[in-house]
Amino acid sequence: MGYSDYNASKPNSIVPNSDRIYSDLDLALTKHPIYDDIRPLTDIDAVKNAVKNLLLTNKGERPFQPNVGSGIFDLLFEHANMYTFERVRNNIQDMLYSYEPRINQVKVKIDANDEKHEMHVTVGFNVTGVANDATVDFYLERLR
Repeated sequence: MGYSDYNASKPNSIVPNSDRIYSDLDLALTKHPIYDDIRPLTDIDAVKNAVKNLLLTNKGERPFQPNVGSGIFDLLFEHANMYTFERVRNNIQDMLYSYEPRINQVKVKIDANDEKHEMHVTVGFNVTGVANDATVDFYLERLR
């Protein structure tokens, strides 16, 4: 059984033009209803998962890879202004261009909520070999 069988029920999954299929482990560990196994993420979903994991990783958090990490959580305690947003945007773009070779054309949109001390980040990108664009949304908030 190939990976394309897992994606057959997903309307928005697109198989790349090449024979290359990206796959990743779903960290939610969702169970496939028919095969009684963990459902893998493939193609765009796998790349989106990898992008989100990279961005939500702090520097020094991965064993034997001390430089992997976006450092955006450190910027949450800075005064929220256009310079801070620009630094967050640059950190995200630098991280993705350095550690995720499957994507290009990264666009970052940041909406701040000063009352809740959080940022809503939307990262748009194009997956190499796939026709349409993908986005990843997440919130960054202070925990201390």
